[in-house]
Order: sequence, then C-alpha cells, then structure tokens
Amino acid sequence: MHLPGMAFDNRPAGPGRSLRRLATRVAANRSGPSEPAPAVAVDDSAATTVPRVRPDPVLRWKDPSRAPDGDFASCALPNGQLRVHAIPERGDSWDAVSSFSLSYDGYAYWEDVSELATRCVRSWTRDHALPSSIDTIRACLFYEQRRWHHFGEDPNGRAADYVWALLDRLRTLVAARTPTAPPTSGTADTVVAYSATRPRPGAIRSFLDDDAGYLAWSSEHGDGFVVNADRTLSPNSLMLHRARCSCIGGPAGTGRTRTANYRKVCGADLDALVRWCRADIGVDPGLCRHCRPRSESSPSPEAAP
Repeated sequence: MHLPGMAFDNRPAGPGRSLRRLATRVAANRSGPSEPAPAVAVDDSAATTVPRVRPDPVLRWKDPSRAPDGDFASCALPNGQLRVHAIPERGDSWDAVSSFSLSYDGYAYWEDVSELATRCVRSWTRDHALPSSIDTIRACLFYEQRRWHHFGEDPNGRAADYVWALLDRLRTLVAARTPTAPPTSGTADTVVAYSATRPRPGAIRSFLDDDAGYLAWSSEHGDGFVVNADRTLSPNSLMLHRARCSCIGGPAGTGRTRTANYRKVCGADLDALVRWCRADIGVDPGLCRHCRPRSESSPSPEAAP
C-alpha cells in the first residue's frame, strides 16, 4: 500500500526509471565474464600487521664514581662505592632490600628502565637467566622496588625468589670486581676486564668456577693465604687459611671441585687480605684451626683434610 506524500513513492513512474532499475538488476545478477575492475592501490603495510618492537634500553649514565641527579640522589650509592657487605642477604627484611634498591635510580641511569626490567624478568621466568652486569641488576632491583611499592605490599613466592636471586648475583659480581682494584674511574666493565689480566705482585685474586686458575696460583704462592667463602661471600662463611693448608689445597677428588661451591679469595700478603675482608665484607675472617694462619708455624702435610 502506498501513501501519498512519501518522498520515494509519490513520483510518477516513467521509462527512464524502469530502465535504470533493470540495468541495476542485470549488473548484480550477471554470471558471465566481466570487465576487470579498475586497479586500486593496496598498502601492503596496512594488510600485514607488524608488532612494534621497542628499542633496546640504553645505559646513559656510566660514571661509577658519582650518581646522576634525580629524585633518589640523596640516598644514592654509586657503583664505585658499592661493597659486598652493603648488599642485603637472604633473611633480611624487605625494608632493608627496599632501601638498598633505591640507592640506584634506574630512571636516571637508563633510557627505558621499565623495558629493561620487563625483559629481565621474562628471562628469569622462562629459564632462570639473570643479568651479567652490575648496572642491569641494580636497575632491576630498583624497578621491583617501585613496582611492589605501587602494589602496596611485599613481594612473595616467585617474585621474592627473583629479588633474592638478583641480590645473590649482584654480590657475586661485586666480589669478582673489587679484589684487584676498587673502581675509581672508567666503567664497571673496565674494572672487571682489569681483574682478568695478570695481577700486580701482592694483588688479591678471587677464583670462582676456576679450579685450574686457583691451583696455579696456589702452586706459585706457597707462602700465601686464602679466604674460603661461599659463592655469595656471606660474612658468616669466611675462613682464612694458609695456601698450603690441606683443607683447601690440592686437586679435588673425583667429581668434586675446589671453586664451584666455594669461592677462593687469595693474597700473598696476610694483612692486605684481612683488610680486604673488613672493607668489602665488613668482618674479619675466621681462622682455620688446622693451619693456624696467624701463627708462625706451618701446617703439617699429613694433616687430615
């Protein structure tokens, strides 16, 4: 039914209108070959979605002797002043870990600290891989502190395990860096490279996962001294020995090593080695009762290991 006055129905029908309708129906129902449609430019980049990749984070502050300006400058601890005894140990409170983490301002050191920390935590979650540089680890600790501060709670479970793993790795890296020469200039990587070169006479050496190097040092410094400690240089684990002490010397038995589970910090000068323990670990080492390193006598070769 058609009502008068409707815009699309009150026009009189005519031949022109009928032909236009017919042409439309024929074009829509045509099944035979047709002329190709005009070419339309297609943007391939729009058809293929490529995920946006964020650039690698950049360390923009590399001076180990002083910290950059920033919101956390008042509690800053530059890498050059970082010592093992300042790093929290397992069992310390989250407040202690939090305070230490804020001594490194990740926002001021790194171009994109959030991207850096995200990549590191993914590596840890996937295969327990940890960073290999002091700056990266401290940036991750800083970011974890800011993240959990935002949540308003302390990390727990796997998140806490990750934080403690970062601290353990940081302690290992700092211990490996400081025995030969505390950093005063250049980057931390430069200091680590220096410690790998042949040390000056009387220098302190640290051996970890390096039985060959440790045994070579011991054979060349029979009158020297060795601090035996766990991998993370926990203050309670330090024990001072003579280099010839049978407790720590000689090739290990089958299937065992001298430097895998315990680090060997060695020095030809007893006082220098003890001073290093006080400065970097914060305590004097314990004394081996077998070789009595503080006495003038030497251990007997037939003593039990």
